[in-house]
Amino acid sequence: MSARSGLSSVGGTVVGRSVELGLLDAALRSGRHVLVVGSHGVGKSFLVEHACCDAGLSPERINGGVVSTLGQVIGHHDPARLLRRGFDGESFVPGPLLRAVVTGRPLCIDDAGELPSSVLGALVTVMSEDELTVPRVGTFRVAEGFVVLACAGTGDSGAEALPLGFLDRVVRIEVGYQSAEEERRIVEVSCPDADPWIRDRAVDLVRASRHHPEIASGSSIRGAVDLVAVAGCLANPAANPAANPTGGPVVWADADAPGRAWLSAVGLRAAYLALSSKIRLWPDVKRVVELVLRDLWADVEITASRSTGTARGHQDLPPSSIVGAPLGDDPGPLDPEGGWDEDPADEGADPAAAFETASPTAVVTGSRRLAARGRTTPTANAPAAAPADVAQETVAAFSELARGSARRRGLGRDRAAPTEAIDLTELERVAAQVIVRRARESAAPLTAPGGRLATVRYNFRSDDLDLDRTIDSLIENPLPDHRDLWVHDRVPRQRGVVLMLDVSGSMRGPRLVEVATAAVATAMAVPEDELAVVAFGDTAEILHGGLTSIAPADLARRITAMRPAGLTDLAAGLRMGRGALAELRSQIRLGVVMTDGVANAGPDPLPVAHTFDRLNVLATTRSPWRLNECRRLATAGGGVCETYGDVSQLPTALSRLLAP
Repeated sequence: MSARSGLSSVGGTVVGRSVELGLLDAALRSGRHVLVVGSHGVGKSFLVEHACCDAGLSPERINGGVVSTLGQVIGHHDPARLLRRGFDGESFVPGPLLRAVVTGRPLCIDDAGELPSSVLGALVTVMSEDELTVPRVGTFRVAEGFVVLACAGTGDSGAEALPLGFLDRVVRIEVGYQSAEEERRIVEVSCPDADPWIRDRAVDLVRASRHHPEIASGSSIRGAVDLVAVAGCLANPAANPAANPTGGPVVWADADAPGRAWLSAVGLRAAYLALSSKIRLWPDVKRVVELVLRDLWADVEITASRSTGTARGHQDLPPSSIVGAPLGDDPGPLDPEGGWDEDPADEGADPAAAFETASPTAVVTGSRRLAARGRTTPTANAPAAAPADVAQETVAAFSELARGSARRRGLGRDRAAPTEAIDLTELERVAAQVIVRRARESAAPLTAPGGRLATVRYNFRSDDLDLDRTIDSLIENPLPDHRDLWVHDRVPRQRGVVLMLDVSGSMRGPRLVEVATAAVATAMAVPEDELAVVAFGDTAEILHGGLTSIAPADLARRITAMRPAGLTDLAAGLRMGRGALAELRSQIRLGVVMTDGVANAGPDPLPVAHTFDRLNVLATTRSPWRLNECRRLATAGGGVCETYGDVSQLPTALSRLLAP
């Protein structure tokens, strides 16, 4: 069995697919048509192939990405024979669908969502009527044993593209990625001679690519197999002496071996080669894929060093050279300001462990440095920031935001000036205006689908004029304008939305600007809906109740006046948001929480998340373990999790969370 399909056979069994194989076997024995749905590379086709092999079946196969005409599936008349003998049985060449129908064999379809509509129509006819009619040839009854085993990806070009008539006639099996341990076993079977160090890094890298905020579609386990195979050849001293300056045998796992940094660079170079074609970035990402892979590799290195206790510092991480740079060139240590912007205390499997092992001086210095960037999360072991520090970080963040504004004269001109020398109230007002202006440039109103038909004033949307109401209005007003025109239009259903904002100590400085931007973008995106806003840290409060409207500028000023501090009681924020949502009048209710996933005070937030009709999560972090916590929270609330790269991408991320 090939491991390149995302699966592997170990000891005669398929890795991590016993449940799916049991479901598929039951569907085959009952004669049901099957649709296997999953992301690319999870092994959908291999799963179907393995099930047919176990059942002793020899299926016919078609690929939806290749098929373009109905004749390729049903069959066609051979032109040479047709000219000699006309339309008779001997001139017809049967296709895979006709052969499967006549012989009673399964028809396996790859990329079913890309099939033409004519082919899907023929399949639906065969599945519903148990017969296939071929013009000028005849009608064929379906032989016993014929089933359709279709595989489709996720998204608009996958299962979502299949018509309801097809979906109604199949049973569906969802296939996800295997666990980390199972994927390591697959790579081990595929590359048995590879060192465990590079195998673990490769698996961690492809798994991280599936959750990176700039990556729309991550890599399957195929990427890890290719990476390990390429890295083994790059690090071979006989084939590539520059990759191993010591000239000795390659030992990936020895952290103290000379040339370890170079071997790490080899791994990154192999990642460029193996994964750059397998991941797809979001359209609004401006960076090239190699730079994103470099950041991913750094995250994997930091996370691995935290879990093994071998933190090595940025100078030992892979070089930031471009893909074409020779391996023998010494890149030198990375500049902390120009290289990766990660701190050991901010990343890893257990953030508290960094505070337990670091000295008190290092904790205070690292926390304040990262707090200025808005990336640290206070823990029970971290000292609380002084009010003066919080105010100073607020001044720095708002001064940076106000730079370039026409109203910035006299504000934040001297960044080293003491806080009390700056009019913070005026600075908050300017910051709020800039936030509203930037959000207005990218926020778009989102209305719930459906609604009721009503007669309303002309709003430049509907052209179905209500003549009687318009004539009455024109009689009363001899100098009419567009507001005197009345049209028939569908009034959208009103929703109730509660936005819960984390304003704990982790959201100081620039993060407070992101919080205010998220609130303003939400208010602009749902202008016709009820909107409640809740802020939470170690306690929770309602900033706006939702039964009345609020101007985006007023909401921005309320948030910029806050001073984030303290721990994070996520459960308290969710409870307050759930209560505010219950007070709203709308029948459709949605909760959105902006958080980094850390709850270092209060009870477990997951039971509270279960009480929401739908709870979406806007993740403010790129840390793998924190993103996992955000996804768990969204899953518990029956919603989805979105991330963003910087403050300019916030409205776009929120539009996906607020979409009806």
